[in-house]
Amino acid sequence: MIMTIKQIRNITWVTLLVAFCIFVFVWERKDLADHQESLEQTAVVIAPALWNLDANGPVEYLKLACQLDNYAKITVYAVTDKPFFEIEARKPGIIARTFKRIGLIPLINMETDIHYKGSKIGRISALHYHDTIYTHLYLLLTLGLIALVVQYFSRAVLANQSLEVRGKERTQDLRKSEERLHLALDGADLGMWDWDMTTDKVYFSPRYLSMLGYELNELPNTLATWNNLLHPDDKAWVNKVVLDCLTQEDSNWSIECRLRQKDGTYRWILGRGKVVEYDRNNKPIRAAGTHLDINDQKQGELERTKLEVRLTQAQKMEAIGTLAGGIAHDFNNILTPILGYAEMVQYGLPKESELWANQQEVLNAADRAKNLVKQILAFSRQSEHERKPLQIHLIVKEAIKLLRASIPTTIEIREDIDTKSGTALADPTQIHQILMNLCTNAYHAMRETGGILAVELTQIEIERADTKVTALHLAPGSYLLLKISDTGTGMDRTTVDRIFDPYFTTKKKGEGTGMGLSVVHGIVKSHGGHITVYSEPGQGTSFQIYLPRIATSSTEFEAKLKEDIPLGKERILIVDDEETVVRMEQQMLEHLGYKVTAMINCEEALHAFTAQADDFDLIITDMTMPHMTGAELSQKILAIRPDIPIIMCTGFSELINEDKAKAIGIREYVMKPVVRQEMAKVVRKVLDVQII
Repeated sequence: MIMTIKQIRNITWVTLLVAFCIFVFVWERKDLADHQESLEQTAVVIAPALWNLDANGPVEYLKLACQLDNYAKITVYAVTDKPFFEIEARKPGIIARTFKRIGLIPLINMETDIHYKGSKIGRISALHYHDTIYTHLYLLLTLGLIALVVQYFSRAVLANQSLEVRGKERTQDLRKSEERLHLALDGADLGMWDWDMTTDKVYFSPRYLSMLGYELNELPNTLATWNNLLHPDDKAWVNKVVLDCLTQEDSNWSIECRLRQKDGTYRWILGRGKVVEYDRNNKPIRAAGTHLDINDQKQGELERTKLEVRLTQAQKMEAIGTLAGGIAHDFNNILTPILGYAEMVQYGLPKESELWANQQEVLNAADRAKNLVKQILAFSRQSEHERKPLQIHLIVKEAIKLLRASIPTTIEIREDIDTKSGTALADPTQIHQILMNLCTNAYHAMRETGGILAVELTQIEIERADTKVTALHLAPGSYLLLKISDTGTGMDRTTVDRIFDPYFTTKKKGEGTGMGLSVVHGIVKSHGGHITVYSEPGQGTSFQIYLPRIATSSTEFEAKLKEDIPLGKERILIVDDEETVVRMEQQMLEHLGYKVTAMINCEEALHAFTAQADDFDLIITDMTMPHMTGAELSQKILAIRPDIPIIMCTGFSELINEDKAKAIGIREYVMKPVVRQEMAKVVRKVLDVQII
């Protein structure tokens, strides 16, 4: 058990007091006894001289005795009390006289009889200064000083022990606090920093450094280190935020920025800081804070943003698709009579006449409108792509005509089209989509300053030793090279590297979805070709598209289209809610030799067929009609007569396609508008199979 300083002090003083009292009592008794004995011995020594009345004999002895035994005065008396002689000692010193005046040195009278040969011959009297208390005070003072030294030493020892104990406890508490702090920081995945603004020294905790892939003491502990780690795009605004907080009363900040890792990549962190110390002028001199790794969270936010963009795009495409379906259905119903009647009018005109040529222009315009509807459906992914031997130069020229009407005259269109470049196996709608997309992008790059849009089409041969074989992964052979160039703003290398990425765009919000070039890239690849781009900032952009050329000429393909139109005499029932379409189809088929019954009401058509089912050889029906769809009508007709052939001819319907139509027993599925030759072939094909 450790005693307190007060307990040690009390014990020390009590012990000293008791010891002093005992010592004084014993010492005084012994001192008085010693002096009495010394006086008696003196009496024995001077007795013979006194007997002989020799007054000079004992004087020297008495002087010596007086000095040795500290007597103040010795007097020798005869029996008659007559003094023979007196001896006085030296006067006491200053300290002794002072103690004598205050009564600390009492004067004691000591007497003894003088005997000689058994008879009393006188007496001796001595005055003795009893200075033992005086001596003892010195001793007491010494002991007191010793006690004080012991007390001070004990206090120092105990204080040192207490300080050591408190120091150990404090050290343990600090270690525990520091351990808890590190556990809390590690648990929260926080890195800590401490900035001394007077020296611009910054302490970075181990977790702070490991968060970025650095080892301890690998980076200088300076503010410049932190600035160098900041992403170049974040430096200006981050430093402004921190500076603004340092100059305002609210000295807290919270920022999300990117810091460079050891491998050179950047990581998102959430940095929080606060001024924790000010000088006497209220100027901040120290700040501290934490860094939290939010890279995964930030990446998740970016992914969510991308998904939201894709979802929005998908919803937009779905809306466009729904709109496209309605447009296709209605527009094809409009085009059907235009094409049909125009063909029939032209059929009755001499080919050398001006009317026949004018009618051909009507047919060409209607055919372009038909292809435009296909493009809308293809863009909304609601139609299948049909590849056939195609003269690419015809599509290019047609696209340029459409572009010229929409592009301002500040942009010059230069074309260099080789009309003998050859044929490619391609989908005309997709080729048209490529041209419109690339030319529109070129227009956007030049709309503010104007410029030149150049479109070139040539035939090239790629030999086995050609660098394009390895560089572009193209097989040796014959290719059509479509080149689209502009003199616009151009792009840097970083943008060129990402230009074909989905949802990547350099256009302003609302001007582009970032899907155009990725779709172009996909179309070119699906055709077995390759697309390259070259661009420099301020020097314009050039796209080159390589499409495999096929040996079969389009002349052969067009010859097949100009085959003789087959005729017939069978009985056909036509059902369509559009009266103009019904009359046109009826007239077209009657010109081909068929006997046609046309109806615009499904219920009446079903009633007529039910009454005379054997009077019809073929049913041609639309899909989208009021009260009853073409699919429902077909099922009811097939329930009555399963062998009856049915052709479904529709503008567009989301409810049915070719596979679904054939699954319910419909023989052929044809998209409107249907030209005379196509209608004749489809009808003949279905009826001939029926005959077989």
